[in-house]
Amino acid sequence: MASAQDGFAPNVNVLTQAAPGMTTESYLQLSIDNAPAFFDDFELIDEDIIAGANGQPLAAIEYTGGGLQYLGVFAVGDDQAVVATLTAPPTRFDAIRDEVMPYLLTLDRLVTD
Repeated sequence: MASAQDGFAPNVNVLTQAAPGMTTESYLQLSIDNAPAFFDDFELIDEDIIAGANGQPLAAIEYTGGGLQYLGVFAVGDDQAVVATLTAPPTRFDAIRDEVMPYLLTLDRLVTD
């Protein structure tokens, strides 16, 4: 991962949470609907359903807030969601995203529909 700059080191956090009865699409919409509660300056850049490394659908959401840029990738299945979020300063985000994205696409191995 990239080194710290201006006191912030780009990072990836992974979590799992219950998502009973949710689809990839409904989890993506819920994430978009709830994001402004976390950031007064939330701005949605992009959202999409993408293919994971094994061809299973993943959701992706890119956004800014709190002076940082984020890419969240979600795998949903088995009544759970696995979420990996890349966080980086906007000036470094694109290069780091390109480096990290192949790893994020492997989330589809963690759940089944």
